Amino acid sequence: MLQKFRLALRCLMILGVTFGTISESLSQEASFRWEPLTVEKLSNGLTVIVKENHSAPLVVSDIWFGVGSRNETSENNGVAHFLEHTLFKGTKNRGVGQIAKDIESFGGRTNAATSLDYTHYYILCESAYISNALEIQADVFHNSTLLGEVIDSERPVILEEIKRGEDDPHKMLWNTLMTNMYSNLPYKRTIIGPRENISTKISREEMLQFFRTWYGPNNMTIVIVGDINAKVVIEKVKSLFGDLSPSPLPDQSFGAEPELKAIRIVRKEMDVKNEYLLMAFRTVTPKQEEDLIGLDLLGAILGEGRTSRLSASLKENRGLVTQVSANHLTLIDDGLFLIKAEFDPIDETEVLEGIREEIR
Repeated sequence: MLQKFRLALRCLMILGVTFGTISESLSQEASFRWEPLTVEKLSNGLTVIVKENHSAPLVVSDIWFGVGSRNETSENNGVAHFLEHTLFKGTKNRGVGQIAKDIESFGGRTNAATSLDYTHYYILCESAYISNALEIQADVFHNSTLLGEVIDSERPVILEEIKRGEDDPHKMLWNTLMTNMYSNLPYKRTIIGPRENISTKISREEMLQFFRTWYGPNNMTIVIVGDINAKVVIEKVKSLFGDLSPSPLPDQSFGAEPELKAIRIVRKEMDVKNEYLLMAFRTVTPKQEEDLIGLDLLGAILGEGRTSRLSASLKENRGLVTQVSANHLTLIDDGLFLIKAEFDPIDETEVLEGIREEIR
């Protein structure tokens, strides 16, 4: 496995300030039933995935779109995340703030996230209210108003988020990595976007155009998991979302990313106590599925949990790090194998050597 991993690596970057991950383990006693998935594609291209899980009277409806910062340009970088902030603020049927009140009225919880390759929006609630949740989501994706005053009210919110990120070593490490790792692929740009785009460049018209382009049903997947009947829920989805019209998706082919010929080491000074390290190896794209399985397994062996090789060696046995982890990140156009660590700066040499020993 390690030999195969070495052959897959195309470059290495080491950054000295971490992008942390949280590893959760489920006890062996935890009840989990392997209920079958129900997958159906509607005539308008929308994909519905339903998994029944009757262990608790809860359900989540999570709507995914195949769009993220990857689909932006330098001129509108940040628009995907900006849109995520504003989309649920109001519709033709619900005024500003009413969506949140309606979800709270049946004890639901909602959130959303934008990534490099995707954006998703979910509502978690008691399973008895799944129809309410789906009706709200359908209202948003049919009737969101994206009012100019609402958009403008979110600008300072996102600008403050940018400021907080600049003070966060984890986010700064990640952004520094991606900026230096890529020169051609759009992953070189941040998800949140630059200040000037958020302040003035991204207009309501820009946001509406982005929505019309990327939020069609043919770029949409609804995932519903919980204490529900799959057939009943799918029929509900059809009635609420089946009339959405598909739209042609732009070609998003990018030229090949130049191969890095040597190790790049990037250091960034911040006013923090510890040193944060991120090693990134370029690997493979999702087309090489067999390699992805091996890389995911390797990530678990090297850096998942206290008994993983990196944690056992550097943290449990030698006490050199406060945290260390490893995982493989699969992107649409590339892949990255990541090793992260946090430690006292005086231990840098030993930590680097310890990591090298485990991946040789």
